[in-house]
Amino acid sequence: MLWISDLFEEDTDEWIYSQVIMFVFSTDGWSKMNSPEFLKTAYQKNPCLTKIILKESLCKLVSSYGYYSWKFGCNLIIGLCEAGIEKDIIEPLFSIIKKFVEYRLPDRNYGLINHTVLKGLDGFSSHELVYTLLISRLTTLTTEKTQNILFALNNLLLYKLSPLSRQFV
Repeated sequence: MLWISDLFEEDTDEWIYSQVIMFVFSTDGWSKMNSPEFLKTAYQKNPCLTKIILKESLCKLVSSYGYYSWKFGCNLIIGLCEAGIEKDIIEPLFSIIKKFVEYRLPDRNYGLINHTVLKGLDGFSSHELVYTLLISRLTTLTTEKTQNILFALNNLLLYKLSPLSRQFV
């Protein structure tokens, strides 16, 4: 344990509060809640107070991080499991975190979309496909990609390797 654990007398409300806060706000520089032993010791001493403090501190943390609060899920679940918190509390949280992760994954239903797009490209020459690919990549709107794409399009048009002969819709 850290020296801060010795600032308060063990088993007091202040000590429980400090343990929970050290769990919630512990960081390795990238992720939070990476010291589950603090939550575990607090929960072993006073489960009811630990849950109350954890709920309050998580509300503060999530409200300050907004959209990025989904990143806390894995370490929170690890902390809750190590502390021995009831399964009926952890399972709904696990389901919510799973939905967040699924939301961030690419859509699995690309088959129909890809088929429609490929059907629309029938009859394009290889040069037209290059133009189409470059123009479609402009949707990313990152500086580096945009500059490179515009440079490539500029070179293709300047050297007239193959003029555009088809309208792009």
